[in-house]
Amino acid sequence: MSVNTTTLTYDVTLPKFLWKHLHRLFEQGKGETNKLIRELWNEAGFSILKRKGEASAILKGVVKRPSYIPSRIFRNILECSGRIIRSQIKRKEIFEKLLKGENLRKNLLVRNILRQIGNLKKKGRKPDNYFQLSPPLFSGNIFLTSADDSIENGQFKKLKVGEDIIELRIKLPVGPGKYRWFETRIKTPERIRRALLSGGKVKAPVLKRIKNKNNKYVYVLSIPVEFKTDNILYEEKVLGIDLSPSIKRLAVGVIKGEERRRPIYFKAERMVKKVLRIRKEVDCLERKIDNIRNQLEETRSRVHKENLQKRLNHLFLEQKLRRRKLKHIRKQILEILTKEIVEVARLKGVSLVAVERLKFKDFPEWKGKTFRWLFSSWFYSKFTERLEQKLRLSGIKLKQINPAYTSKRCHVCDSSLKGEGLYLFCENCKKKWDRDYNAAWNIANKGYISLLQKERKPKGLASESARELTVPSGSLLRSWSEIVEVKSAILQSHKELVSSVKKNGTDIQKGLISFLR
Repeated sequence: MSVNTTTLTYDVTLPKFLWKHLHRLFEQGKGETNKLIRELWNEAGFSILKRKGEASAILKGVVKRPSYIPSRIFRNILECSGRIIRSQIKRKEIFEKLLKGENLRKNLLVRNILRQIGNLKKKGRKPDNYFQLSPPLFSGNIFLTSADDSIENGQFKKLKVGEDIIELRIKLPVGPGKYRWFETRIKTPERIRRALLSGGKVKAPVLKRIKNKNNKYVYVLSIPVEFKTDNILYEEKVLGIDLSPSIKRLAVGVIKGEERRRPIYFKAERMVKKVLRIRKEVDCLERKIDNIRNQLEETRSRVHKENLQKRLNHLFLEQKLRRRKLKHIRKQILEILTKEIVEVARLKGVSLVAVERLKFKDFPEWKGKTFRWLFSSWFYSKFTERLEQKLRLSGIKLKQINPAYTSKRCHVCDSSLKGEGLYLFCENCKKKWDRDYNAAWNIANKGYISLLQKERKPKGLASESARELTVPSGSLLRSWSEIVEVKSAILQSHKELVSSVKKNGTDIQKGLISFLR
């Protein structure tokens, strides 16, 4: 058994009342970091940061802290500046080798440095020193906390990531040279809760700011969670996914190879409701457009026609904006679903994700136009392709399974299930199964069999979907032995006929007579 350590990062949006103070903190960190980078952009600064150890601890004895910045904030500014400079040390070494005329493999980094050298030559400057290049500019969209003494006694006070609530106190600027502690409580997202229940350990968080679609900053707390995954030799885990587009669930998953048989529900209820609401608004706008078109055909007043045309143009614009928004939300839902599936697969140490092979002919099995529309909107065309791209980055395989009878056959005894709706009954097991849960298990079982067959496939076996070898019955063995005896007798008779013909020369008739006797 081998134990691996994996770290996953989860983003939690911070309350809005902190945003204006966080903006001051980020702008202060951006300005001070860029100032420090310019000060360290020389041979002495690079040589200092070549030492081993944390950058903040090395620079603390070299750079003097301004009186208007608290020590806990300045430590993290030093750490951020030191990491940026350390990333430039390798670039400097490549720069100097290229100036000496050494042939290096032209990867992306080398090409970038060659481009910078070419820009210096275009400006009429002879490139002989790396510090002729402009120092990197820090965007200021992150604020590190890894230089703190501990998670609880640094930039955050009493940071406690629990299974239900995230509690924290954070020190933020409220004015020039003035700082204050702010307290907040956030509900723990389900993904972090699952990671903690699986034995995850919270590491130093990072503050980030990202721009939303309105080009405004949103401030989030990025929480790394480290956990251990046990990879048991000769035991593979398969995650089976059954897509069930509805308001309450997007998909149901199960893990083959685990002791627990609990279903994993992938949800985005709030966003699905938003999609349905926008779709209703689009339908309403279409009805209004049809009514105005009818009025345009009936009216004879020129002024009335102009007013109706203006109203029609406005409705077309509203319709276009809502459809664009609808497309954006659909893409978000697809990203949320695929991201959660990949996170569960990595968290559980899964080696294969099995999903159903989707086809348009499967649509009649879905009841209701709304669910059929959801299914065709973001599952059919992009789901498998996007999921495969993300799984490939994590080294996890994807297998598409034929979904025939996965919902109608019991995953325990392979009997036919009876009933209609979400729950189906197995008369053999005397149990009632969730339709999607049962289908997920059948998909996982098929994926598990294909995985084992691929690994243990004997040489000369043409098909990957080889069936299990079974012992033939006694009657079948007797039939085979009789066939073999008849075949050997025919071969022996053929040999005697050939030898008799050879002895009698060309007289084939004598040979046949002697053979018959």
